Amino acid sequence: MISGQAAISTNSSVDFNLAATMRAFPVEVVTFQQPSACAVWVTVEDLTTRAEEVIGALLVKGHPIAVAFSAGKDSSVVLNLVLSVAKGLVSKGVALPPIVVAHSDTMVESPEMTAYAAKEMASVRRFASKHRLNVAVEIARPLLTNQWPVRVIGGRGLPTFASSANRDCTISLKIQPQKKLRKQLLKRLAADGSGALECITLLGTRFEESTSREGRMRERGESGQEVRRGVDENGKSAGLFLSPIADWTSDDVWEYLGSARSGDIDSYSDFEETFRIYTAGMSTSCVIVAEDMHKAMKASRACGARTGCHVCTAVAVDKSMENMIASDERYHYMRGLNQFRNFLVNTRWDMGRRAWLGRTINNGYVRIGADAYSPAMMEELLKYALTIDAVEKSAARAAGVRPRFQMVNLEQLFAIDAMWSLQAFHRPFHALRIFRDIEDGARYPVPEVAEFEKPKDMPSRHLYVGADWDQGEDLAYTGLRSVVHEMVAADSAGCMGMKELADGRSVLDINTGEMMEIDVESASYFLYEWFDEVMKDCHDNPAALPTVAYDKYIGLGALSVKQGMQGEIDSMLRRSNFKIREGLAGQVDVSNLMERTISQKEFEQACSETGSSSVVAAAPNGKPEVIPVAVSNEISQLQLEPA
Repeated sequence: MISGQAAISTNSSVDFNLAATMRAFPVEVVTFQQPSACAVWVTVEDLTTRAEEVIGALLVKGHPIAVAFSAGKDSSVVLNLVLSVAKGLVSKGVALPPIVVAHSDTMVESPEMTAYAAKEMASVRRFASKHRLNVAVEIARPLLTNQWPVRVIGGRGLPTFASSANRDCTISLKIQPQKKLRKQLLKRLAADGSGALECITLLGTRFEESTSREGRMRERGESGQEVRRGVDENGKSAGLFLSPIADWTSDDVWEYLGSARSGDIDSYSDFEETFRIYTAGMSTSCVIVAEDMHKAMKASRACGARTGCHVCTAVAVDKSMENMIASDERYHYMRGLNQFRNFLVNTRWDMGRRAWLGRTINNGYVRIGADAYSPAMMEELLKYALTIDAVEKSAARAAGVRPRFQMVNLEQLFAIDAMWSLQAFHRPFHALRIFRDIEDGARYPVPEVAEFEKPKDMPSRHLYVGADWDQGEDLAYTGLRSVVHEMVAADSAGCMGMKELADGRSVLDINTGEMMEIDVESASYFLYEWFDEVMKDCHDNPAALPTVAYDKYIGLGALSVKQGMQGEIDSMLRRSNFKIREGLAGQVDVSNLMERTISQKEFEQACSETGSSSVVAAAPNGKPEVIPVAVSNEISQLQLEPA
């Protein structure tokens, strides 16, 4: 095993094979055949030596290293291997390239994992400083619009449920932030001269984790000895990566961490918290026994018994959190989070908690069917989330500790409020009204509801809205326009002006940036300084349109949108004002809506009469797409039957 005092020969056979591999990196997915030589390394010491030699060869060559660090057991092993090798090389006077510890914070991780990861990253910084290692710890977080509360409670989309065809949450909460961070790192390395050789990402993936994981790893050609070039979702060449512990078993991982825990090997952490969290999450006093108990679950598509996001609905039951809560009173503070998650799972098929009006115009019609959550459901979820936050704040104060989690922070609250106004889901500043009510003592505990059965199907229906939501000069100010702002701009230099879009539309020249952003300090004026005024003039004033809050956010400069999104914002405001005029804003009476629709057959006939070839896409069996329908009596009295 390579220790802190041992040297690594740059002329070793490992170095030679690695160099040969790096002269011809595959640029497409390749199938990896596990080398027969792996059978030689049967002990953890042998596996460790092999991994350290490969890592050392990369560092000596000058490749910057990025360790994908989740703070789980596997990535912890990889990180410790890298830091141990780096320490040994630096002690021998070898100049090393930068090492980046890249952590992905979804912002909805289990509070225990969030706190644990923060402690471990602090330990990494101390270890690096003590041993003069060029290590940077970087954290990737999702964009504001992709953060779970904004996306789901704000009305952009549903949670990812079990049996879903995709894992949108993984893409938006982890993959996209990691890709953005990697791009920033590469740019920074190039700027400071450290990018002469390409950065290599080290992963903690292992073949033994699950059958599905092994299949994906082999498709990608993952290896513990050979550097591979990845392929992105568009089939283009991506970054270089290596999986140093690909051939390790769970027992190997725990034995390695146990050696570090006992001080037998050098490490940045004693990993006491690692053992505690895994033991509690698997409901046993022995983590090795726990691993064996859960091997049968490892072939599941989702995370099974892993410690993951506290709002994860990709599994029917969050065994890890429930085991932790049942095992020790110290975890009881997470009960509200678990109740919230279970409520989401149990109401998945309650179609009365869904919105029904489509958003895309097709030959003058929009599709009517169960879509994202309804305004009433969004309000429910915000009330429950803010109540859970308030309860945690009080419990933490009583315990003399800082709050251990926050489901909805102020930036997310303002984003939700702005999106509710933009989409005409609620009265202006309604999210702020809910927040202040809870601050003043109102509480909305998560109800226990039985799981809804998957409903029967119903053929698609369609509502005529015209070629565009709003057309003509008389409707010019229903989009991203404001008579007040334009009059002020005409008289005051420096105020918000107008911008002409490529298609000729004139819109307000609102603040833009790289992505949607909230200036929390400015937005807070609505919540604290002007709250009574905006409640009286906007929220409680029947004459005030739901979209007025969005207008005030942009007018104050508290909200910036992504560059180039002005046209889409204009269209969304036009759609919202159409809904307001047609009585379709807010919580819609589904029975009334259905009375105004036509059937799939009538829609196809209307399309053929206009000479349009654009019709709703058929399902693979050639029949019109069908949508599930069932309505909860708690939300609507309508009970829909298949047509």
